[in-house]
Amino acid sequence: MKKIYSFLFAIAISLSFSFAQNAKIQSIFVYNFVKYIEFPESSRTGDFVISVLGSGDVYNEMVTMSKQKKTFGSQPIVIKQINSIGEYTPSQILVVSSAQSSHLSEAVKKTTGQPTILISETTNGIVTGAMINFVYKDGRQKFEISRANGAKNKLLLSNYLESLAIK
Repeated sequence: MKKIYSFLFAIAISLSFSFAQNAKIQSIFVYNFVKYIEFPESSRTGDFVISVLGSGDVYNEMVTMSKQKKTFGSQPIVIKQINSIGEYTPSQILVVSSAQSSHLSEAVKKTTGQPTILISETTNGIVTGAMINFVYKDGRQKFEISRANGAKNKLLLSNYLESLAIK
């Protein structure tokens, strides 16, 4: 019986480590995406706001990273956690965590036409309207990207970023 509990405990620890690592990788991606996406002039002043719908590892990693990288260009980075799409106020990035993926359609409605990078982690995220969608493929964290969805939000992404995405 002890062996079964030990085995289950080991699996639980490895899964929680895996999710935390995944969140860290996603946060690194988010911070690097911005380098390859051109925002309209109106979005280049004031705070650079990253909103995260839902709580958890991705939000915590974003907060930790924002302490290390305090600005994007001349804009101070602000990380906001929102618990519902109704709390959303305009930001440069909206991350819809996997636990909140059922609210992606609402997030698309809130951000369409706004200079916001909408990032999801769900099946059909791009089809639903996200600009960037995280996927886990071949044992690695990867992402899909939609130039058309970015254009709807007045964002221009570089060819280089698009070449890094999976097709």
